[in-house]
Amino acid sequence: MSAPRPGSDRPGGNAPAGGYGRSTVAYALEAGPWRSWDELLQWLRGDGLSAPGLTPDELRGLRQDAERACARGAPFSDDLDRVWAELRR
Repeated sequence: MSAPRPGSDRPGGNAPAGGYGRSTVAYALEAGPWRSWDELLQWLRGDGLSAPGLTPDELRGLRQDAERACARGAPFSDDLDRVWAELRR
């Protein structure tokens, strides 16, 4: 059985306001051992652009929310729930 596609947790198939779902964040966090928003953003701006599990809309929304979290000094975590909460603020 294959892993769920990022964004498949969207109710009714519609993307949330940011254009991505919780599973998209999980996909990005699993792509590397990120220790900061800066490291995650570096990946999103580089190798993330060609990541097969991210659509352009998901990538754009995630990158924009991560940029905002970084700019406001939000704590970074390797915990999906904590990162998801910070991204949705």
